[in-house]
Amino acid sequence: MSRLLGALLLAPLLALPASAAGGDQDTVKLKSGRVLSGVVLVDEANREGFSVQRWDTGGTVFVRWNQISDVERARLSNRVAEIKVVGVMLDGVRAMTAGRDVVGVLVKEDANGLHIKTKDAKAPVQVPKSALLRPYEAVKVPESDAYSPDEMVDLRAAKANEKDYGSMMEIGTFAASVKLYERAKEFYQKAAAADPSKKEESDSILAKNELLIKEGKAAALLAQVKEFIETIEFQKAIETAKKLLSDFADTDVAKQNKTLADDIQKKAKDYEGKRAEYLAENVPQAYKDRRSSLFSQYGSAKYKVAEAMNLANKIDEAVVAELAKRMKATPEEINAAWAKRELKPRTVSYGDGSWIVKGGQDGGLDTDAKTQPNNPNNGGNRNGGNGNGNNGGFGFGGNRNNPGGNTGGKGQPNNQPQPLGKKLETKDEWWANASTSDRRNFVEAEYAKNSGAVKKEIKSKKCGTCKGEGIRKETRQGISCDCKCLTCHGAKEEDSIVYQ
Repeated sequence: MSRLLGALLLAPLLALPASAAGGDQDTVKLKSGRVLSGVVLVDEANREGFSVQRWDTGGTVFVRWNQISDVERARLSNRVAEIKVVGVMLDGVRAMTAGRDVVGVLVKEDANGLHIKTKDAKAPVQVPKSALLRPYEAVKVPESDAYSPDEMVDLRAAKANEKDYGSMMEIGTFAASVKLYERAKEFYQKAAAADPSKKEESDSILAKNELLIKEGKAAALLAQVKEFIETIEFQKAIETAKKLLSDFADTDVAKQNKTLADDIQKKAKDYEGKRAEYLAENVPQAYKDRRSSLFSQYGSAKYKVAEAMNLANKIDEAVVAELAKRMKATPEEINAAWAKRELKPRTVSYGDGSWIVKGGQDGGLDTDAKTQPNNPNNGGNRNGGNGNGNNGGFGFGGNRNNPGGNTGGKGQPNNQPQPLGKKLETKDEWWANASTSDRRNFVEAEYAKNSGAVKKEIKSKKCGTCKGEGIRKETRQGISCDCKCLTCHGAKEEDSIVYQ
């Protein structure tokens, strides 16, 4: 059975109209016959091609214009023109922390932090000033980076006159441009009420908007069908497909998916008869996709490094349990299907965090060396010098409580040795200061090194800073020191893992 899930979905989805694809979902047919389904991203500045963020794998594929037909290119170009929204640029800020970049509109700044409005929530994000890697910068940001589609409509509605036909129509058009068709309907109706003399025009616009609403609902049902198939709930998929074909028979989505219910019924029978083959075909990619998402999740700065390492070593268990539930299979069946995957080597490294797993020094100073103490007789004594008092002289600058005379810095006698070491990062400090990609790679390396579900080879190379010595010879304040390498913390090597 070749690509059971793909064969089921591609033919129906191939004809999905762009205007009905919820969440900018679309399909692209290449000249080779291959079909890509996902979010189509067209950058007008890139004349070479465009990108597709695939819904099945989560990955991004770059497609050159010469890989698709002229008809397909025209369709995509028209689609982009239809949904394009005129951008409004706002005065905003960018705040960089070790864990994330926050871009949006600065609502408030106080002694402790910044309050930045982003599109992800109505309440501003609070960024502590102590977490900033550098002072925040003023930047121009698209309105859509600071406000959600609903909020952008609300902002326009708050400034508009409900009794003005043109204003209401303008907001309705904007709402439709960000695919909020129900909200567009609300403003089109207000426009119609504001000027009954334009009934013919407003009725026409409302009718077209109703079709978009219906197409959107049909596309949503089609998306549910896909979800049910992915979770091996064929009966629910069939029932939903029938609802789509009966309740939305006049939509383009339904017309272009007339055999959907019958196709699912056939594939359900195929699944029962070829279960092992189905799992062998679909488990490997699903396993890799879920595993990859967990690498990113556990690489978040919200975890401590010890927590992330512990979670990394439980990834296989978590993925198998999740796929077994989703695919209505046993853990043993998932593991058996995973074992049949095509083996492709992948290399990942702990990077300059290798010292954490190789026993490098966790914090402290890079050397125990100290300054040489001064002559203990410097500064005078009780029996002579420029002193006075009942018990004889005190040294120059001395007094009854400090007969030793001159003092060094911070109130300590200058004849006391002072540390010459520089501070080494602790494990948690390295984790907090590492980039998002470095933390993710660290988690993946920890997984690959310890997973029993992959074949792997651990490779080591000498630290590039100390050339594998673990220490550096330095002279500090005239004293020769053996100092732990600030990169490898004395571990000498950096680990990478080739796994498949």
